[in-house]
Amino acid sequence: MIKKKITRLSKIQTKQDVINAIDLITRQGEGAEGSLIDTGPDDLAHYYRFLEIKKNRYIEEDGTGGYRYSDGKINNLDGGIGEPYPVAEVPAGGYNESNVPVSDQAQILPLMDEFNREYTKMLKLLEKAWGTGDPNYLIEAIMKMFSLTTADADDQVGGSASKIIKTPIEGTSQKEYYGPSFIVLPDLSFEEPDVNTQTPVWENDIKQLLQPYVNAMIPYNINLGKYENVKKNADRILYQVNAHKMPPNPYDPWDDTKINKFRRWMEIGMPETQDDLK
Repeated sequence: MIKKKITRLSKIQTKQDVINAIDLITRQGEGAEGSLIDTGPDDLAHYYRFLEIKKNRYIEEDGTGGYRYSDGKINNLDGGIGEPYPVAEVPAGGYNESNVPVSDQAQILPLMDEFNREYTKMLKLLEKAWGTGDPNYLIEAIMKMFSLTTADADDQVGGSASKIIKTPIEGTSQKEYYGPSFIVLPDLSFEEPDVNTQTPVWENDIKQLLQPYVNAMIPYNINLGKYENVKKNADRILYQVNAHKMPPNPYDPWDDTKINKFRRWMEIGMPETQDDLK
């Protein structure tokens, strides 16, 4: 889920614009000057996030203004990343019937096709964002990126990248796993999302969406009428509505339109008002 507020795209028109962009990229990638963080103590720069994976330790503040590695390994801590999969070198041109064992083809080739289609859609959405300056296309591209690693509640749609790298290659002497081919399909056409629809915010959309169920959810210790409470419990709420466990009887389960609106609100950072999108 996207934690940060999505900001509007800005054109690079002056020397100062260039300097500001480089400073932003540097801070996000390497940290602020003299610091490991990007925007705050829970937001490490990308270099140090990868370093955590390499060292198999979390980086944490040491109480003296500095940093240290955690005592426990990431793999053994709650919410850890888990053991890495030894992904084999992807053949030139990607995986196809000529280089995938027959016993693997029915499982892996459809996943490769799905990944390449969704990967291409993501790139086309990014091109649209850069070409139009419309941040909604950027949001859609980010959502598409996350869909490559995360499947829906029924594990039927999405998550092709994760499924691929968790699939062992039949017959390898040392157990190796498949990896995405990252093949762009230039002729792929798809229905672009309607980015002209209003981006959902709490005050205008989500509050009204949840209002009918406020009293019904009080026994479950979720106050659907309060922004901070809904924001805190958003993951729990999304799981419950996806599983049709919420809203409770006698209310009808949410349809895809309502679920997708709530999910989209989460993915763009759960803005409270339109001002949070500026």
